[in-house]
Amino acid sequence: MEYTRTCTTCNVSKTLNSQNFGRNAACKGGYTPRCKECRREYDKRWREMNPDKCLAYRKAFPKDKKSICNKKYSQKSSAKQKRLEAERKRKEKPEVRDRIRYLANLPQNKLKRAEKQLERRRSDPEKSREIQRRYREKNPERVRMWKMRRRALENNAEGSFTPQELREKLAEYSGKCHWCGSLTDKPELDHLIPLSKGGSNWISNIVPSCVSCNRRKSNIMPEEFLARQFA
Repeated sequence: MEYTRTCTTCNVSKTLNSQNFGRNAACKGGYTPRCKECRREYDKRWREMNPDKCLAYRKAFPKDKKSICNKKYSQKSSAKQKRLEAERKRKEKPEVRDRIRYLANLPQNKLKRAEKQLERRRSDPEKSREIQRRYREKNPERVRMWKMRRRALENNAEGSFTPQELREKLAEYSGKCHWCGSLTDKPELDHLIPLSKGGSNWISNIVPSCVSCNRRKSNIMPEEFLARQFA
């Protein structure tokens, strides 16, 4: 959206930007009320009406000010060149260069990796199934986390958790069911508030449950399930 301002001298409405108006933080909106064209005309008339003052100002102007400005500019330019040189040397380091190349090609690498995995599964399905079975046995918490995340995505629910958070949650219950308190060797994961009823997939909404309680609870609210269980 473009804003406009009417010049106080020529009364012409112009776009409010640095091309039409001068910068001034003390003025409203950060721009002067007079446009640049009118300001140039005013300065020109003032110089014609006050030649003595202009001459006195030129004499008072330090002769070495231009050299001082050039020196400051060269110092800033030199500092910038040093920063650029340091950044170039940093990028030339093998570990930094490899990291930059890896991040630049990350989408392509993921696609290539997925294509190779699919090709291996098709060429030797038995070996692929065996690798997956060993991985599931070695990482049960991670497999559970993926299954719960997939269910959450199917129900458009927010939230996720890590395998470490899941291990800590299971350790709190010491193998007991959240609902009936019975010991179970392989507790299932249950959402306190079902995903279909607006529940989240955060670790705070997940509890261990025995097979019987998890099947009977299904997708009902916890208050209703407890009322049925102890009725």
